[in-house]
Amino acid sequence: MTGNSPAQLMESLEAFLQGEARPGLSSGRKLSTRRRKLVFVFPGQGSQWFGMGRRLLEQESVFREVIERCDRAMRLYGDWSLLNRTHDTDAAQSRLNEIDIIQPALFAIQVALATLWRSWGIEPQAVVGHSLGEVAAAYVAGALSLDDAVRVICHRSRLFKRTIGQGAMAAVELSMEDARRVLVGSEDRVSIAVSNGPTSTVLSGDPAALAAILDQLQRRDIFCRMVKVEVASHSPRWTRCAPIYCRLWKGYSRGPNPCRSTRR
Repeated sequence: MTGNSPAQLMESLEAFLQGEARPGLSSGRKLSTRRRKLVFVFPGQGSQWFGMGRRLLEQESVFREVIERCDRAMRLYGDWSLLNRTHDTDAAQSRLNEIDIIQPALFAIQVALATLWRSWGIEPQAVVGHSLGEVAAAYVAGALSLDDAVRVICHRSRLFKRTIGQGAMAAVELSMEDARRVLVGSEDRVSIAVSNGPTSTVLSGDPAALAAILDQLQRRDIFCRMVKVEVASHSPRWTRCAPIYCRLWKGYSRGPNPCRSTRR
């Protein structure tokens, strides 16, 4: 099913339910003897949008219950309310723009969604977490209790806040190998932070060095753009915070569900 707007997609869904044909709508069924396995993938920061979760809070009691539990647990680590922040009306003034609030908020949304899906009978055979999503994955896998996961994500976001203004990140349309070639001469200031796909890479490091690299790429008509963060996540610049972060995880064991990290 394809569409250019939410209204068009909803119209196509209604047509499908009525057994009607529509442009861009097709359906079929293929039986397979192979039992397919399901994986929950929890992403990092950048997946958010203003107003996320509001309709689920209004319409899904299971989702709201988890958000309320997270809200109570998070109040131990800050002067803000998760429930209040989800109802902010001014995107420019919202505290969800602050890294030590958006990261715990994203964690809460992720675990609430996972709990909602499980209430519908959708169970994963494994979970995968990237960046802050590792904390949600650890909770869903059963390796962390909710209180422990909240403690980890809140302290993690505070660590990131310490480095605000000291780094930057950029998405570039390059393979890992091409990105390595671009970084030649700048390896001490910029590094590869994330490989999202065969030609999708994220660079992280010194803002000035990163800007110079993007200028070169733009001259070559290679897609690139700065990511809206003020930290150099997943780069050597965060190394000094790593020992503190590792201590937050000390003593925890694997849960009943397989849990995988995207780090190598």
